[in-house]
Amino acid sequence: MSKIYDVCVIGGGVIGLWVAYFLSRNGLSIALVEKKTCGSGASGGVLGALMAYSPENWSNKKQFQFDALVELPKLIESLEEETAQPTGYMRCGRIMPIRKLNFLERADLRSSQADKLWCHGNEKFSFNVVNTSDKLIDGDGEWLASEFTTYGHVLDTLTARVNPKLYTTALKARLLTSPHVDILEHWTFGYFDETHHTVYNREGTRSIISREIVLTAGYQTFAILQPIVDRMIGNGIKGQAAVFICPNSIENPLIYDDGIYIVPHENGTCAVGSTTEKQWVDETSSDVTRMDFIMRAKSLCVPLRKAEMVERWAGVRPHCHLTDPIVGRLDDRAVFVATGGYKITFGIAHRIAKYIADEISGVAQNIDLPPTFHPRYHICN
Repeated sequence: MSKIYDVCVIGGGVIGLWVAYFLSRNGLSIALVEKKTCGSGASGGVLGALMAYSPENWSNKKQFQFDALVELPKLIESLEEETAQPTGYMRCGRIMPIRKLNFLERADLRSSQADKLWCHGNEKFSFNVVNTSDKLIDGDGEWLASEFTTYGHVLDTLTARVNPKLYTTALKARLLTSPHVDILEHWTFGYFDETHHTVYNREGTRSIISREIVLTAGYQTFAILQPIVDRMIGNGIKGQAAVFICPNSIENPLIYDDGIYIVPHENGTCAVGSTTEKQWVDETSSDVTRMDFIMRAKSLCVPLRKAEMVERWAGVRPHCHLTDPIVGRLDDRAVFVATGGYKITFGIAHRIAKYIADEISGVAQNIDLPPTFHPRYHICN
């Protein structure tokens, strides 16, 4: 007789891995299926920036993300202890150049708001304006180029970074030790027969018996949902990034400026990105003609100007038409959805997954999910 699972998780990215983790902790049996290998899609990127929304015009969505960023370090610590594998996590902070007077005025407002809003128990985080004469110096000299700091720079202490590949590898390693989880890689989802609680692969040659499913297949989730909700409610947006050797910048804060990310990592590299491409053909190919983000990063960050590039990366991230992630059960069906949050997925993946796992398990919820995350909001608007 075939094994019967409580839940089949479709997609082995960072959200799918966390969903399986929390479901297994609740004692449910899980089949995690992934068309390639776990963490090989957009979750296998190189940036790993865990940045917060600005502390102004506060909303339940911003509170959800703030809570996620604050609680992540303890989860990371437990994950690293359980697997003896590093994730590259560090609360490194973020600096942003202030080039215009109006941004300085907004930064001052955000600083005062952060003092009120970026608080969790005894933990307080800041969004401070730093004087133009205060420069961050490392072993390679200036970190953020002074020509961009006409009015100084912002330093926030909430932002963190993680190495995406190490992070997903550690999550997979943790699941491999669980008696409740079976990981099935190179298994492409086809469809779910709800009547017979059976998940079929694309070729119809293999099947899994499962009472419920969770769709965490990145941007491809939207195509899976299309016949269910009768329309596309999201799409994929391609991003590109690059990695440079930058050994003296390990302890530096990441730099962010107008869509450009510069993220130092624990292995002596520095990742830069990213592009936003709504039209694309090959999701994993790096376009050598798209060098604008690299040139902008080099102008912002002094050590990058002479650094050696060792890797180019490209991938497609999910983007809901209504911006926010889709999280929860589809009406009264045996189908749950957990899409990413486009650029904020890594910072909130664990919290989304915990909500889904508790909803499936019937555990009392202690997570306040923003109304704009619920599937009905995306389907009806």
